[in-house]
Amino acid sequence: MLIRLGAAEYRARSRAHLGLAWLAGTFGFPTRAQYHLDRVDPRALQEAADVALRFHNVAAFVAMTVGDLDLFRREFAAWVAAAEASGSVSVAAGAHTNGAMCFSFFGLHEEARAEIDTALRFSGEARSRHCEEMAYAFAALCSLMRGDLAQARVEVERVSTSSENHVNIVFATAWGTLLGAALDDRALVEKWFDGFEATVS
Repeated sequence: MLIRLGAAEYRARSRAHLGLAWLAGTFGFPTRAQYHLDRVDPRALQEAADVALRFHNVAAFVAMTVGDLDLFRREFAAWVAAAEASGSVSVAAGAHTNGAMCFSFFGLHEEARAEIDTALRFSGEARSRHCEEMAYAFAALCSLMRGDLAQARVEVERVSTSSENHVNIVFATAWGTLLGAALDDRALVEKWFDGFEATVS
């Protein structure tokens, strides 16, 4: 794709590099992701809102993966600003939800909780069941990370076993099974574990 795109098609080239950066970052190759981020044309960042949104999204994840908190904070702030400027409440909710997970990985549990609360507020404004379930699925992870199993149980129960969103159902299946085992809660194990192998695999 990049070979076929000429230098003048800098927006299309930037979008291709962002797609490759997102894939590399998702599979845990931050250096490779950064290589593609570095090739996003500054003109595309200024001119195309979707390019800026994806750029700061991936850049924040790369910063989290390598443990650079200061860079993460800057990129996350830019990501949230771009998401909220998009006019899509669900996009904004998604940015805050993913940000909560990132803050949890840094051990910043109060900030993670604040991001979940913001995501839930946006979800309510959007009246989006998907966004709300996503926020609760990620909230369960955040509660587990800070060691609050009781709260994690409350949150995982807010996700439907028939959720149509793959990320939501995978998260809830994983955390529901883990919580059921940790709390010796047979009902929770029965609810989630049967679907674990097929769902998570």
